Amino acid sequence: MTGLGLGALGFLLQKINIHLFWETLKHGATYFPFILLLEISILACTMAALRALYGPDQRNIPAKALVQAGLTSYAIMGIVPAGRAFAEATRATLLTRYSNSARAAAAATQLQAVSLLANATISVPAALAMHFKPGNTINTSLIFSNGLLTLFLGSMILLAAQFAKVGKNLGRFFPKLTDFAQRFDTHLLLSRQTFYAYLWELLGRGIQVLQNSILVLAVGGTFGLGYALRSEALHLIGVAGGEMIPAQLGATELTFKLSASALDMFPETAISIAILAHLAQFFWVSIGALMPIIFQKNGPASIEQ
Repeated sequence: MTGLGLGALGFLLQKINIHLFWETLKHGATYFPFILLLEISILACTMAALRALYGPDQRNIPAKALVQAGLTSYAIMGIVPAGRAFAEATRATLLTRYSNSARAAAAATQLQAVSLLANATISVPAALAMHFKPGNTINTSLIFSNGLLTLFLGSMILLAAQFAKVGKNLGRFFPKLTDFAQRFDTHLLLSRQTFYAYLWELLGRGIQVLQNSILVLAVGGTFGLGYALRSEALHLIGVAGGEMIPAQLGATELTFKLSASALDMFPETAISIAILAHLAQFFWVSIGALMPIIFQKNGPASIEQ
């Protein structure tokens, strides 16, 4: 799938004015430190959301462990196709030692739900921004549909967690997991921590909109909320369409190229937005890949309770 993304990106670059593309990228380099800072801030919000979902055990999780788990999982999402599930499993594994396996699994499940709900929330203003830009009926429909889908999936995860007794049913088939299953169901119940996690994820989406406004400005576009929200909409559409491609490489570039008019840009300029965003992602992916070397694998034993 990585080859597919690289191939698509190479094909796109062959079809545009490469000189204008490189000039746009050079112009955007000035803003790159801000883009990097905002990218890691988005991840920090996600890790704060995850920490909140650990409830009373969150006080046992040191900042060092959060950094390691956050950057390591970020690297996995940038390398592995459909890497979010693998990333959540990695985070749960790295943080289990500071809590217990049932709470770690429950927190990973709830984080997925609140992340989807945050995407659904930001899709509303993004869809409105697209709607009021003439000639973007298809993009408006796509981002609106994405919002409905993420709202449905996020809600179903939380409702199932609240009422379906997933752990209890699991325990029926695997008696050895009965104790884990009971604690898993308890930790899955909705609480104030779930709401706090949603707020952290929503803050992350707000930072992402700000990042998109900087990206638009970096390539010579107009700085403003409408442009930022439309860029966010294209980002979400590209991410959804390229879910199976690592880091959605090529998918977001194609989305921006086809919808350059939504940002009042040439295709070369619009593609540069996706390229700069990917360069920021790959910077932190590289840092995340070094986490096993930077941090020694030590920590307190898992607290099974």
